Amino acid sequence: MVTQVASSSTARTGSATTTDARAILNQVAEKTQAAVAKQRPWSEFLDRKAFDKPESFSAVMGRAMKNVMYFRMNYIIFMLVLVGLGLLWHPISLIVLAVLVAGWIFLYFGRTEPLVVFNRVCSDNEVIIVLGIVTIIGLFLTKAGSALTSALVIGVVFVLLHASFRRIDDHFFVEQENVAPGYVRASPGTNV
Repeated sequence: MVTQVASSSTARTGSATTTDARAILNQVAEKTQAAVAKQRPWSEFLDRKAFDKPESFSAVMGRAMKNVMYFRMNYIIFMLVLVGLGLLWHPISLIVLAVLVAGWIFLYFGRTEPLVVFNRVCSDNEVIIVLGIVTIIGLFLTKAGSALTSALVIGVVFVLLHASFRRIDDHFFVEQENVAPGYVRASPGTNV
């Protein structure tokens, strides 16, 4: 009799865990699809005719800020691809990173309820601190930090070069949330 109760309780808990995991993965998939839908066409991103030398440092800064806002999802995808390629040469680091990402998703980003450990409710700050420490230790022990740092430095240099030399006169800002109050857009013919 006790065995049946325990086994049915375990079955219920197992299916609840599976359902929770599916719900979390569905949330992550929906958020990822929504973010990827905001990317600009790669043909526009890589259009060779849209590049030229800026006239001044202020033109570089203006271009960089506007291009980062306009192509932000393309830049993020590019950086993620670089990080992934950098980790391909470190398979152990890739496995550790996958476990760390899964931990972050399930313990922080995908949670809808407070995390309870040993009958104690953990705050979001505590979860972030523990996950941060585990992430740093994991990256340090597997030497994934050097692969990530190299990929990120290369990616940041590319993003800064692209954003600085890509003209912005053909950007059509349709997203009003990207525009600060009081911001006046340059006319399409200006070459900022």
